[in-house]
Formats: sequence, C-alpha cells, structure tokens
Amino acid sequence: MSLLKMTDIKRIYGDTTVLDIDSFSLEENESIALVGPNGSGKTTLLYVAALLNPPTSGEVKIKNRKIDFRNPGRYRANVTLVTQDPFFFAGSLLKNMAFGLASSGISKIEIRSRIEKYINLLEIANLANRSPRTFSSGELKRAAIARALVHKTPILLLDEPFANVDSRSSTILEKVIKEHANEQSVIFSTHELSKAYNLADRIVTLQNGKISPWTPDNLYKLISKPVEDGFELLTDSGLGIYYPGEIDAGRVYTVSINANQVLISREKIESSAQNSFKGVIRRIEAIGNNLVGFTIECTDDFLIRATVTNRTVKEFQSTVGDDVWVHFKSAAVHVFK
Repeated sequence: MSLLKMTDIKRIYGDTTVLDIDSFSLEENESIALVGPNGSGKTTLLYVAALLNPPTSGEVKIKNRKIDFRNPGRYRANVTLVTQDPFFFAGSLLKNMAFGLASSGISKIEIRSRIEKYINLLEIANLANRSPRTFSSGELKRAAIARALVHKTPILLLDEPFANVDSRSSTILEKVIKEHANEQSVIFSTHELSKAYNLADRIVTLQNGKISPWTPDNLYKLISKPVEDGFELLTDSGLGIYYPGEIDAGRVYTVSINANQVLISREKIESSAQNSFKGVIRRIEAIGNNLVGFTIECTDDFLIRATVTNRTVKEFQSTVGDDVWVHFKSAAVHVFK
C-alpha cells in the first residue's frame, strides 16, 4: 500500500497549469528526489503532498484514504514539510522544537528524549538555548529539519534542503537524510543531481509541471536547423546535435541528453551513434549506486555529463584534463515540445 498517492492531479493558477500529474506515489520507507529546473512544479507538488494546497482537480490519498481538502486536518499528522525558508516562533530552539508535541499526548520525558536525539543528530546541541533568528542559513536549515524529525510523521517532505547552506551543513544534512530514509518515507527536491543519485531510491523529474522520464543531467537551450534527414540542434558556438524527430525550424527548444546513454572513449570510435564530439574532462565525481559522473567540455557552451559504472572508470583510466570523445545516439536526445 502506498503511503501517498496522487492521481490525475492538476494545480492551476489563473490561466497557467503549474502541475499536471497523471500518477505519483510514495511507498513506505522510500526516498524520492524531485529534480527539474526552477518553475517545473517541485514546490507545488510538495505543498499538495503536505495537504497545504488543494489540487484544482484530481485525487490525493494518504494511507489509501482519500483526502477531503475541505477538512484535511486529521490527515496532516501523517506529513511534515520543511520549506525553503522555514519559519520559527520567538524563543529558543528548544521551545520551537517542543511546540505542539505536548498537545499530541507525548510525555515530557519522551519530548526531551526526542529533542536531545535530533539536536545531537543535526549537530546543533550548542544552539539549543539560542533563538533561531540568530542562526546562519545552514544552522537554520538543520534546526528546521531537527524540529520536523521530532514529530516522527510517516512522511517527511523537504523543499531544497541543500540550498544556500555551507559545506558542513550540507554534509550533515546528506548523512541525516540518507539514514532517516530507513525510518520515514522522504521526498526532497534538489538542483544537485549528485545528491539525488546518492540519497534517493528513485528520482522523479518534473518539467513544465509534468513528470518526465528524463533526468536533467544535460539540459540545454538550443536552436533547431533543418538538415537533409532531420534537424540539428545548435549551440551558440555552432556545435550541432543531430535529432531525427519532427520539430519546427528556427525555434529554440529545451533539450535533454540522457547521461546514461553517453559513451566516452579515449579515441574516436566507429559506431552507430549519430553524435560524436571531442572534449576535455573537467570533473569526475562519485554519485552513488556504483556510478561515477564525468563532465566533459566539448565547447565553451556545451558541457555534457556521462554517467558510467566504477568498473568502466577503472578500465578507462583517464583523469581531469584528459582529451576524450563523447558519443550518443539520437535516441538519447529528448526535445521538450
């Protein structure tokens, strides 16, 4: 049984549809990363899931019970949302964390135990008696997540937890989210794909309010140019990516190239890939699940990411600064129309 299920969800503001989802679900003890560009609908989805914003149409279920958004209060005890800019009451962090727990029938001993656990987990015990209004952005984000965790709701929603935080806070938050996914079901939004790959059981990409099968590893704005058997999608510097689909000539499109379908080689190879470009390795990073991400600069305005296995890296034996070739078929190219 899904903890959270959304079906035929639309959220419309004025004349603009900002969320249009056929089906979305969250299972017990599952972690989902929401990725996509600004304005793609990530925050809107989280607010609907938190039962704070009703959908214009469609159905939301929590633990297989349909939510009546005219009276969602009793179901909100299943969900906690940490927003990008969390609000705190006046007073110490301890008072903020304890707020609402006593009225939930939790004993004072249990409240103290929970608070102590989570301020230590988030490494903010030294801030317990200070007002959150004096915290840095990283401390504030850690405090907000600690406050959310004490409620122990089945579902935890985090809107851009890694945005505008220092490296230490980012490392702590990454560890906490990864460990806590075993105790709660977690949905978090992020612009950092390495975090998504490393922390989530599943990645959901949003584009223009809709779920897309393509992760935005390689996202570009390119102009289309007709060629004999299809189109080229051109960067400003003139590099052309072959695409055989039906699109309009001379129009600027958002284009994604699937990083899992990008092949890298030390020398140019003969293959069925319609796109081959020479470049320089600019970055290599582990991204979890036995995968490594290569960022390769082909031109000043065309950097492409390739996702490969650790075994491939060992066989490849190249490092940052080395010349390589990237190859990908037209099937790896997705044009958002």
